[in-house]
Amino acid sequence: MRHAATLTDADLVLAPMDVDDVSQDYVDWLNDPEVVAQTEQAGARHTIDSVQAYVDSTLRAPDAAMWRILLSGTHVGNVRLSSINRVHRRAGLGLIIGAGDARRKGLGPRAIELATAHAFRGLELNKVFAGMFASNEASRRAFEKAGYVIEATLQRHAWHEGNFVDVHMMARFCPPESA
Repeated sequence: MRHAATLTDADLVLAPMDVDDVSQDYVDWLNDPEVVAQTEQAGARHTIDSVQAYVDSTLRAPDAAMWRILLSGTHVGNVRLSSINRVHRRAGLGLIIGAGDARRKGLGPRAIELATAHAFRGLELNKVFAGMFASNEASRRAFEKAGYVIEATLQRHAWHEGNFVDVHMMARFCPPESA
């Protein structure tokens, strides 16, 4: 979805992502073991070309939207809606806070809240969901602070660091007065 809305909350801005926004810093986040340790990206190696191809495919997809998370004008992470299903009125949400000095400052819940509010009001969805390794406490807390609850724990659902691990599926529903 090439033309996502710009979303704002004080000094935090979700600006539509474009292929030209892929920087070496962004690639470095995806290659940083600390950033991706608790994700399916752990162990993958990325280049400018591979990340640009990923962003381009996301932008071409009719069921996805992607934003840069900007803090005081600096790109510190990304948020993405995917699997947007207009029939069932649901979408998945993914988030990365890549810049080290932006982590553990409460930006994750704020970005999740902005994207979720857009999904409910702008896209008229009923449900937004997210999945994360059960061991990813920081991600779980960020989504909980944004009003998400664990709907299910999928047992031994993903292969991570030589073992099958559980995955929490979290969701937030559109309030009835907004539906």
